[in-house]
Amino acid sequence: MADVKILKYERHLKEKIVDSKNIKGTRGTLTVGGNKWPAIERDPSRYVHLAPGTHEGTMEYRPKNGKQCIRFTHPKTDNILMHVANYPHEITGCIAPGTEQWSGGVGYSDNALKAIFTSLGGFSAGTKVKIIVSES
Repeated sequence: MADVKILKYERHLKEKIVDSKNIKGTRGTLTVGGNKWPAIERDPSRYVHLAPGTHEGTMEYRPKNGKQCIRFTHPKTDNILMHVANYPHEITGCIAPGTEQWSGGVGYSDNALKAIFTSLGGFSAGTKVKIIVSES
């Protein structure tokens, strides 16, 4: 059996952002091995999100659009994903990575997600991962 790949996500509770549609979000940092990416979530005080701790996830294709994502297990919903998005209004309880921080979000989310999959050994639907969530 292959080793389960580990992601780390640190939610920066004091780093609030507001996008052009006046939707609030929070910054974070995703880490795989020695690689780091900025990330965003929609305001976690108002939306279901991954609590601090370890959560299981599965690489898959989103039914909504067929794009690659990671779906995380959560006791209240099966709809917490890591997927491509640049601004808080494009996500609810999900995490969106970027290659750089923008004032209201992250940039080049598609490139960041591809790099994350590469760091995890490549995308393969059904591959299990774990995410360790912390807050600062």
